[in-house]
Formats: sequence, C-alpha cells, structure tokens
Amino acid sequence: MRTLTNPSRTSTALLLAAGLALGGFFAGSSVAGAGSAGEAGPESSSSVPTFAVNDRGQTYGSEFGVPFEDRPDLIQAEGTDGTEGYVSRELLDEVTGADVANPQEAIEYQEAQRRATTNEVTVPLLARDGVTVVGEFAIDMNPVVTER
Repeated sequence: MRTLTNPSRTSTALLLAAGLALGGFFAGSSVAGAGSAGEAGPESSSSVPTFAVNDRGQTYGSEFGVPFEDRPDLIQAEGTDGTEGYVSRELLDEVTGADVANPQEAIEYQEAQRRATTNEVTVPLLARDGVTVVGEFAIDMNPVVTER
C-alpha cells in the first residue's frame, strides 16, 4: 500500500478515498441493518427510502444499500467505544469533503487537509434525537490506495 502524495491527484483521491472509507466504515461496522426491530431503515417496497423521523424532523437509520443522495439526516454508526448512535450526515459530508461542489472548494478542502495536524477526525455520535451526544465517531482521513 502507498499513501497518495501527488498533489495533482490528491483532491480527487481524497474525495474518492473518503467515499470508499465511509462506505467501509458503515458497511463493515457492527451496525444493525435496515429493517431491524426497533431500528429505522429504508423500506424495500419503494424506490425512495423511507426512514423514521425524530421530533426535530430529522430522518435517521442505516445508510446500507441506500443511494448516496438518499441517505438519512442521521446515519447509524458505531462509536469509538462501541456505543451505537448516529452521525450527522451534514457534518460527515463537511468533514470528509463529500459536500465539495466545485473545483475551488476542492482546492480549499485539499489545502485544509494538508494543514491538518492529525489523520483522524472525530465527530459527535448522537442519539436519535439528533441532539444528545452519546459518544464519538472516528474518521480516518489518511487517503490510502491499494496497488494491484
């Protein structure tokens, strides 16, 4: 394995790595799947997922098998200590660069990543209410690709 160091490819690689890493975090973590008793997940009978909604009007549930643009507001995740909870989709997208909308924003995101003093970022792990912090969720920001 090697770490990406080519500046001309870093922005694209960061976005790709963040997407792949996030998919791995959620698909590979010990999180209840969609449709589990007491948990919200997309309904398979509809082309657009239907999630449970909390008192603040935020949708919550697993993003497993859900198109990127249809993810819930609060994405089911496992915290650093094994606590189950939810991560804000908006914050997750901001931290990982998934909300980058144009080349200038991509450059700004890339520059911020270069200035970062750590390869790991933690975000609050929330209860279903979207307010109560129950732990923290770690995101590895080190873009690594596997050579084949």
